[in-house]
Amino acid sequence: VDGLFADYVQEAAASYFSKAARFKLVPVGKADEILTKSKFPYAQVILDKDILLQLAKSLRVETVLRTRVYKEGARYRFLMEWIHAPKMDLLASQTFFFDDPEPGKSIPGDALKSTIEKGLEDLVGQLPFFAQVTGRDAEWVTVAVGKQSPVKQGDALVVGTIDDVKRHPLTGQIMEWKISKTGELIVGERDD
Repeated sequence: VDGLFADYVQEAAASYFSKAARFKLVPVGKADEILTKSKFPYAQVILDKDILLQLAKSLRVETVLRTRVYKEGARYRFLMEWIHAPKMDLLASQTFFFDDPEPGKSIPGDALKSTIEKGLEDLVGQLPFFAQVTGRDAEWVTVAVGKQSPVKQGDALVVGTIDDVKRHPLTGQIMEWKISKTGELIVGERDD
């Protein structure tokens, strides 16, 4: 459903990621004009890996959050995908539904926003990483794990790297990750 839910998705994403300390949301901004004013249909453009890769490069982002909405009878199907540059690998996807309001009634914005935020939370929960190293020096490493994390002083955090990726032979989608331990950190201080 081209553009119908764009404002709702943007508002819900801005709200969700403002509370998620380990991520920084970069709005598409002016690059959206490239996507919407293409000679090709928008539904085709957002599936093109080369275009999305150029978008990621121009915005200087590591990942792209793509949301597609389909009208299916009396409801809408939302498909959210977290795509990792530079190979435009699909890291996670989440599907959820929202019922079409009765004829003559408008879309309940707050309920839709909550539904989208819940979809984002479920999507982020599927990602193969749990925290992000945001700084380091000779003695300290700063890690953003999010405010809701149960990490406390004295806990051990395992640092790892993605070692092996198994892809589906036909679709090329990532099916499984193998993470290798590269180190361990002991939590010395915690700051909300």
